[in-house]
Amino acid sequence: MKLTDVTGDGRADLTVGDCWENTNGAAFYLPSNGTKITPGDREIFASSVGVDSEGYPNFGANAAN
Repeated sequence: MKLTDVTGDGRADLTVGDCWENTNGAAFYLPSNGTKITPGDREIFASSVGVDSEGYPNFGANAAN
Protein backbone atom coordinates (compact mmCIF):
# COMPACT_ATOMS: atom_id res chain seq x y z
CA MET A 1 0.00 0.00 0.00
CA LYS A 2 1.38 3.41 -0.97
CA LEU A 3 0.31 7.01 -1.29
CA THR A 4 1.27 8.43 -4.67
CA ASP A 5 -0.07 11.02 -7.09
CA VAL A 6 -1.50 8.69 -9.75
CA THR A 7 -3.70 11.29 -11.44
CA GLY A 8 -1.17 14.13 -11.52
CA ASP A 9 -3.40 16.55 -9.63
CA GLY A 10 -0.95 17.16 -6.77
CA ARG A 11 -2.93 15.02 -4.32
CA ALA A 12 -1.87 11.64 -2.96
CA ASP A 13 -3.96 8.69 -4.11
CA LEU A 14 -3.96 5.32 -2.37
CA THR A 15 -2.41 2.53 -4.44
CA VAL A 16 -2.72 -1.11 -3.47
CA GLY A 17 -1.14 -4.11 -5.15
CA ASP A 18 -2.27 -7.69 -5.01
CA CYS A 19 0.39 -9.84 -6.62
CA TRP A 20 -1.85 -12.94 -6.45
CA GLU A 21 -5.10 -11.50 -7.85
CA ASN A 22 -6.31 -14.00 -10.46
CA THR A 23 -2.88 -15.69 -9.95
CA ASN A 24 -1.25 -13.01 -12.14
CA GLY A 25 -1.60 -9.88 -10.03
CA ALA A 26 -3.35 -6.54 -10.13
CA ALA A 27 -2.95 -2.96 -8.98
CA PHE A 28 -5.73 -0.79 -7.62
CA TYR A 29 -5.89 2.89 -6.85
CA LEU A 30 -8.37 4.98 -4.97
CA PRO A 31 -8.33 8.69 -5.80
CA SER A 32 -8.25 11.36 -3.11
CA ASN A 33 -9.37 14.97 -2.88
CA GLY A 34 -6.41 15.76 -0.65
CA THR A 35 -8.13 14.96 2.63
CA LYS A 36 -10.11 11.78 2.00
CA ILE A 37 -10.60 8.95 -0.48
CA THR A 38 -13.22 9.79 -3.11
CA PRO A 39 -15.44 7.53 -5.27
CA GLY A 40 -13.99 6.13 -8.46
CA ASP A 41 -11.56 3.30 -7.71
CA ARG A 42 -9.61 1.89 -10.64
CA GLU A 43 -8.31 -1.62 -11.24
CA ILE A 44 -5.43 -2.58 -13.50
CA PHE A 45 -5.00 -6.26 -14.20
CA ALA A 46 -1.89 -7.85 -15.69
CA SER A 47 -3.81 -9.13 -18.71
CA SER A 48 -5.33 -5.70 -19.46
CA VAL A 49 -1.91 -4.06 -19.88
CA GLY A 50 -0.27 -6.86 -21.85
CA VAL A 51 1.79 -8.49 -19.11
CA ASP A 52 2.59 -12.09 -20.00
CA SER A 53 0.86 -14.34 -17.47
CA GLU A 54 3.20 -17.29 -17.90
CA GLY A 55 5.10 -18.14 -14.74
CA TYR A 56 3.09 -15.95 -12.31
CA PRO A 57 4.34 -12.42 -13.09
CA ASN A 58 3.34 -10.99 -9.66
CA PHE A 59 2.00 -7.85 -11.33
CA GLY A 60 1.18 -5.29 -8.64
CA ALA A 61 3.86 -6.51 -6.22
CA ASN A 62 5.63 -3.13 -6.15
CA ALA A 63 2.42 -1.34 -5.24
CA ALA A 64 1.90 -3.79 -2.39
CA ASN A 65 5.21 -2.97 -0.70
